[in-house]
Amino acid sequence: MKGGNLSRKAIQAAHRVICGKCEDQHEREPVPRSGLKSWLNFAALFSSRHIAAPEFTIGPLFAVHGASATDAFIGLLVGSVLATLSWRFLCAPVAVKKRLTLYYTLERIAGRRFLWVYNWISALAFAVITGAMFSVSASAVGALLEVPMPGLEEILPSTWEWVVVCAVVGAVTSLVAAFGYGIVSIFAMAVTPYIYVVVVLAGVNVVRMLHIDSLASFWEVARTQVWTGVNMKGFAKFELAHCICFSWFADLFLHIGQGDLSVLRFARDSNAAWTSSLGMVLGHYVTWLIAGMMYAVQLQRDPANTAIAAGPMAELVVGIPGLLLILLAGWSTANPLLYAAGLAVQSLFPKSPTWAVTLGVGVVATVAGLFPGLVSRLLSVISFFGLILMPVGVSIFCDTFVLPRMRMDEEFSAHRDGRHNWAMSATWGVTNLIFISLVVANVLEVFFAPLPAGALAAPLYIGLSVLMQRWAKKEDQKNQTEDLEGGGQRGMEKESHSQEGDEGEAAGVRSLVVALNEDAEGEGEEEKAEAEKFTGGTGLIERQPTGLRACLDTSLVGPIEESEFCPAGLRSGKRRPTWLKFAQQDSPMRLPEVLGGDSEYEEMYQVESGKDETGCIGKESGNSESVSETETEREKDLEG
Repeated sequence: MKGGNLSRKAIQAAHRVICGKCEDQHEREPVPRSGLKSWLNFAALFSSRHIAAPEFTIGPLFAVHGASATDAFIGLLVGSVLATLSWRFLCAPVAVKKRLTLYYTLERIAGRRFLWVYNWISALAFAVITGAMFSVSASAVGALLEVPMPGLEEILPSTWEWVVVCAVVGAVTSLVAAFGYGIVSIFAMAVTPYIYVVVVLAGVNVVRMLHIDSLASFWEVARTQVWTGVNMKGFAKFELAHCICFSWFADLFLHIGQGDLSVLRFARDSNAAWTSSLGMVLGHYVTWLIAGMMYAVQLQRDPANTAIAAGPMAELVVGIPGLLLILLAGWSTANPLLYAAGLAVQSLFPKSPTWAVTLGVGVVATVAGLFPGLVSRLLSVISFFGLILMPVGVSIFCDTFVLPRMRMDEEFSAHRDGRHNWAMSATWGVTNLIFISLVVANVLEVFFAPLPAGALAAPLYIGLSVLMQRWAKKEDQKNQTEDLEGGGQRGMEKESHSQEGDEGEAAGVRSLVVALNEDAEGEGEEEKAEAEKFTGGTGLIERQPTGLRACLDTSLVGPIEESEFCPAGLRSGKRRPTWLKFAQQDSPMRLPEVLGGDSEYEEMYQVESGKDETGCIGKESGNSESVSETETEREKDLEG
């Protein structure tokens, strides 16, 4: 126990040293202006996150799936541009408007019950994909230590050395991600220059190793040796549409799925999302093409070696710097994904620190990374999880920008005391039920499913939200009517009991405290009768021969003791007030109604004096003559 406490204190101390002792992750509140990051932070993050170790695994898969050179060059570029536009116009506007994490945003829109299910699924998706990153980074360490690499068709780990390497890589990456977004951003900025330099070096070397000396020879080699258009056994044939859709939807859960709300909430404006182009064009597009050519070099050296292991390929083309590239690129990608997964689980346990939850998710990701089958099926795994999470992101965008334009409430659950948003649940469930069924039945490929799924989710959520909010408003009106009818019925019953003489059930509300400024000595019976008549025959409770005051309280008030002068603390100023209290009435009434309406009430009892800090009448204004004239007019009004 003592050792555990020391370890926790050591981690917390390291967090304070690296990220600053005042850093706050703002899991359940908007990011303040002081916490916003410059566009350079996001440029470094997108660049390092998408020029990643898995890109050296994904790139060869287009060749394995039989994409042609035209499909690869045109399709991947178009998809990368569409992905950048999705970040800029679908994800970033929501992020900078709300400045909340994805998970707290979802809690405010859909409620805790929906969030509980969604967070576990999203955390699992992030953990599995992060595990694939661990596996790719481990291939670099394994190549350096001469650990046998898993084959293309292997699903389970084949050696204990591989298990140890994956576990160490997972532990180190989880520790970095546990320090929060600050250290993730710092790490990304630190390794990005090195990653770019080595990627360029790899491109230069691979051109030389494939004996390319001109643009014409480049295209000939690309068409005949790299992207031949012939798919390997067990892998589906890819066409142009496959390349476009995968390149667009590879990070579907981050842009259209709104997963990057947790990151872009730190941006100063939506334009920071344009930096995603660095990751899409240089990271995905260029790196995928270079990785495909690196795979061709590997097949040239050993046609029997069809394994897709980023570490050995990088070592073959670049040497030791290539191994370090794969290792650092894997960490830079896994860190933000693991950070996002930690936020997903932390929102389910708000009292738990984010760093501790992130470490726990890192353990799950490490276990997933032990299975090399994740890497060879990474395209399908990424697309499948993106399909599952995407309808929720579409619904969030519609809730933020479409519903307010229709004069409907956004963040339904937050405005309804945590009520469950069944429109969100129905949209998610129906969309996934239809399209996952089509994918499983091989009617529709997983790479194409997100496009029609998103087209269905948007109008479905809007339509269901209209029905849900109309029904909720009718229910609220019904409840208010029942409350009013119930209160009126109770008031009539009390009045009936009072008329029958049942004094024990008489309950009332003090309606007004009126001060009469007149001398009590020599007060005639006629004035008393007028006051009795005005008060409904209840009589004067207490009268003092001093100044005129009124505590103008137009709210419902309750009975008070005679020693209480004013619930807000009446200040008498130069004169002591003369008090007139109404006796308890049988039913609650508003004060203007007792005196015949707002205008008559204000005309009769408007006091020319200020109010103190408590809200009651304070000091007099004007001289004694004006006060006397005002009092005379009010007495005449009473007599009238």
